[in-house]
Amino acid sequence: MLLALKLKNFLSIEKESIISFLSSSFNNENNLIKKDDILNKIAFLGNNNSGKSNILKSIKVIKEYFLKNNRNFLKNTTFIKNSNKESIIEIIFNISSSLSSIFTLGIKYKKDSLISEYLYLTYNLKNKNKDIKIYEYSFLNNEFIDDDNNFNNLYKDYISTSSLYSFLSFINETNINDKNGINKNIISKIYSYLKDDLLIFDPLSININTNKNELISFNKFSLSIFNSYLKEFDLGIDEALFIKKENNNKNNLVIINNLLNKGYKLNTLYLSSSNSLFKIVKDNYKYILEELVFKDLNIDYNFSFLEESLGSKKIILLLIILSSLKNNKTYIIDEIDLSIHPLLFNKYLSLINNFSFYYSQLIFSTHYIDSLLYLDNESIYLVSKKSSSTFITSLIEYKGIKNIKDKKRIIKKFKEGRYNGVPIY
Repeated sequence: MLLALKLKNFLSIEKESIISFLSSSFNNENNLIKKDDILNKIAFLGNNNSGKSNILKSIKVIKEYFLKNNRNFLKNTTFIKNSNKESIIEIIFNISSSLSSIFTLGIKYKKDSLISEYLYLTYNLKNKNKDIKIYEYSFLNNEFIDDDNNFNNLYKDYISTSSLYSFLSFINETNINDKNGINKNIISKIYSYLKDDLLIFDPLSININTNKNELISFNKFSLSIFNSYLKEFDLGIDEALFIKKENNNKNNLVIINNLLNKGYKLNTLYLSSSNSLFKIVKDNYKYILEELVFKDLNIDYNFSFLEESLGSKKIILLLIILSSLKNNKTYIIDEIDLSIHPLLFNKYLSLINNFSFYYSQLIFSTHYIDSLLYLDNESIYLVSKKSSSTFITSLIEYKGIKNIKDKKRIIKKFKEGRYNGVPIY
């Protein structure tokens, strides 16, 4: 789960901004983070062009860099007035239901040139909060900073012939083990967290921002729970069901074998980048693909996910997330309310506000003012822009906000311009 995001000189975020995903109940004096301290739903609310998408894009940039060393994402991302100053993108997170270990992963760069990448571990134990540097690599000096390990020559030789890997992904892909002086087990877990558990969706297509051949998994998906939610939303769908994929069985067999060889599991719902929802099952000693489809009794037809409208796809995806929550994933959706009817989005906001997210998170941006009615104040960040620079303010930071019991008054004050994030109209 994401605990915080640190940005500096990134796109429209000029000054150093630390966005905490911890509740106001967190005891800063104790510094011991507990499960109840972590916010499971976070909304960035603001005007068009205020910088909401830039906040979420930073997570995509750091994911693309560490998984694929895709440095193209760094191009033209420094604040336009400070193009010669250092930029920082840093995420703080844990990688399991245990909060005993907190990780800080980040990159520093100037324009398109990398300065350093780093990974720190903090032990989140009572009376034992201690930062340990797992590694920090300086690209300016081509060496590890304050490191006694013998990785300098090894990594130098590698990056002199290849630019495909960050050091984190380099360690994950090589045969180096813990005996070499670095905790490969930790590296592998963090790599898996970035790849499988930190999930970013394209708001215009519901595609996932990943390789075409990779899938997003919903490990704990419950069809019965999903159908119970679906009945509350007027989508013209009577029910969802799994049906055997009949088309081109030979190709399906190739797909199944490829997936199983890559470690994909049986009876798990997957979403492909081509907008297909399916699972692999065993039937009479044979493996087959079953597709999740949506029945319309009025015309006796089963629609695939691909055939649904963008708004229906988004609602289906959001309900799948709610039906698969015990899986320690963070879902990031820019412009979550895009193409969804306001009354249906009201229903969804009401649903998630009273929902137990276990160890999952939903982080999204929105223009939808009624979010102030349905979400807790501490779950909302207001985003505004002044002189081309983005400012991010938690709603609970405003004076007197805790004393306002009627949330309609908060909306009234918001529309009057008492808080940030409202356009001039």
